[in-house]
Amino acid sequence: MGPALLAPGGALVLYEMTALPDFVTATFGLLDGWWAFRDHRLPHSPLLDAGGWSTLLRQCGFADVDLLGLGGDSAETYRHTVIVATVAAQASAAAETASGPALVAAIRDVVAGTLQMRPDQLLPDRNFADYGADSIISVDLIAALNERFGITLKPTILFSHPNIERLAEHLTQHHQVRVAAEPAPVEPAQPVSRRLRRRERIAAAAEAVIEPEPVIAPEA
Repeated sequence: MGPALLAPGGALVLYEMTALPDFVTATFGLLDGWWAFRDHRLPHSPLLDAGGWSTLLRQCGFADVDLLGLGGDSAETYRHTVIVATVAAQASAAAETASGPALVAAIRDVVAGTLQMRPDQLLPDRNFADYGADSIISVDLIAALNERFGITLKPTILFSHPNIERLAEHLTQHHQVRVAAEPAPVEPAQPVSRRLRRRERIAAAAEAVIEPEPVIAPEA
């Protein structure tokens, strides 16, 4: 089922087993269909973990994916997961623009501070995990984002929005976060050299004082 079958802002709700208990393999593993998959799944099973479902649904065109898990402390360890995949509402061009460079730059600054990196070292479309953001660092990152933008995010949001660009889209669409673009820096006026000012004063004084010499008529 793809997003095209849902209305703008509609949601697809799934319940999935997202970890592999041994008894499942011992029972369903006896069926030929259990092993019929050809793509990447959890090892020795046709199941996907919560993060895998999030990635797959976003690749199918869903704008937002929320993971509500049981049996674990994070999406990496959820054994059962309720997955809510939402179709994007018809956002205005102004809203899309607002989630652009200014917000991306603000998020990048927060991420750089958390990872102790320079902002110019971070690519907006590269996943946080590629920069070493594990589950512990993700908690610190979310805390910093919540403080910066005055919102309440959970660390699991990084599984469905794993890079700066996707996180910026989520903050714009679901938390109405707006960051005004910084005004262009005003270059200070160049100081006028003292020599030039002195010449101008001398010229002005000369024009004010010097008068044309009177014309003397010749004697008859």
